[in-house]
Amino acid sequence: MNEITRKNEEDLQLVQKEYRRFLEQFSTLLLATADSNGSPNASYAPYIREGQLFYIYTSELAQHTQNIQSSPNASVFFIENESEARHPFVRKRLTLDCSVVEISRDNPNFTLTLDAFQNKFGKLVKTLRDLGDFHLFQLCPETINFVIGFGRAFNFTGEELKRFQYKNNKT
Repeated sequence: MNEITRKNEEDLQLVQKEYRRFLEQFSTLLLATADSNGSPNASYAPYIREGQLFYIYTSELAQHTQNIQSSPNASVFFIENESEARHPFVRKRLTLDCSVVEISRDNPNFTLTLDAFQNKFGKLVKTLRDLGDFHLFQLCPETINFVIGFGRAFNFTGEELKRFQYKNNKT
């Protein structure tokens, strides 16, 4: 392994560690979807994460659920709290462009995932899990953009999101 490759591998591991640590502070995600006419909608949803996959459990009454059902793509966004940021221009942020798959109620993963939701979010999920207008969606990131600060923006793509690149193409 040459020196540049070794440095990139070390950088990848550090950025992935920071990415995981950043995600640990959130229980909800910001969600951008579009309807069949392309009109945007911004919302949020509680989520659970299994590896690289994110799961949301949402009602048909929510516009984002209707949008996902008609166009199975979404952008997910996490951003550092303003009160914790050094400056408004330098807030840590993470954007995931995702394909979305609905998990049907007869899929064994439905019950397992709803159990995980109930463990994380409590008794309310016990009530929601039996409501027929709620749907479980798996969000699978296809690209990730992680901004840690000025000149510190990174893209992850490829199989298991292991292709790593400085967004400003500097190594």
